[in-house]
Amino acid sequence: MNALEWIIIGSCGGAIGAWLRTVVRDECVGQGIASWQAILAVNLVGSALAGWGSTVVQTEWQRAFFLAGALGGFTTFSGLCVETVAQWQAGRRSTAAVITMSTMIGGPLAASAAAALSAFPPLAVTALIPSTTALRGRRMSHHGGGLFFIALGGALGSAMRLGSDAFTRANELAPTIPTATVNICGAALAGFVAQWLVASDRRGQPRHAALARLRLERFLLMGFAGGLTTMSAVSLEVSDAFKRSPGEALMIAAINITCGLMAAALGWLLARRLSMRYVGVERQP
Repeated sequence: MNALEWIIIGSCGGAIGAWLRTVVRDECVGQGIASWQAILAVNLVGSALAGWGSTVVQTEWQRAFFLAGALGGFTTFSGLCVETVAQWQAGRRSTAAVITMSTMIGGPLAASAAAALSAFPPLAVTALIPSTTALRGRRMSHHGGGLFFIALGGALGSAMRLGSDAFTRANELAPTIPTATVNICGAALAGFVAQWLVASDRRGQPRHAALARLRLERFLLMGFAGGLTTMSAVSLEVSDAFKRSPGEALMIAAINITCGLMAAALGWLLARRLSMRYVGVERQP
């Protein structure tokens, strides 16, 4: 399989994974589950599926579509960082710590454990069923309405991630470099967009219309940033590295989460600063 085929097949899987993640997250929120809890569950389940898939998936196109594409788009490193920064900004420091530690420790553990459990896929599907039982009538219409924006963003983000992966393999670079790079860049973008979309004008009204804000959130946050970043790949890399050296595994995890959180926080603060500046300009006579 050449690089172009790898990117095309993987981006198709990424589009599906990004949409499925959004469905699960929205259904969880609709049932009273906090958004950060839904993202945490998605990342842990996706990491476990990636661990299992790494032992059973054989062909290149299956790896491109399922592992690199669908699970890369289903899990989200940018979502992890944005949820953590949001909790920190709200003063819920312990929750922020729980999100970070549970994901960065639980993800690799889930991947390692699932690789040894042949019965994992049915268990994973069973765990996802409660969050999707409300897909009826209006709610299915709600998810379907954003399908285009989520899928397009997820496909484009996944294509960029897979392109960086193909470049790395072609130039025989360390495989952990592209994952960390896209995760950090995607976290910065997600932090900026998440704050910019809730910006207000001088009258305290939302700067963006509700429909435009929803579409931008679907395309940029849920789709593009979610497809660009991936937690499942980080979990696999940390799990594999731990077999060679615990220090190497710790370094990979630390680089991703430390730089990712810093990037998301900087993007968040930049959006807030720009928003305040524009409000100031509006107030001038």
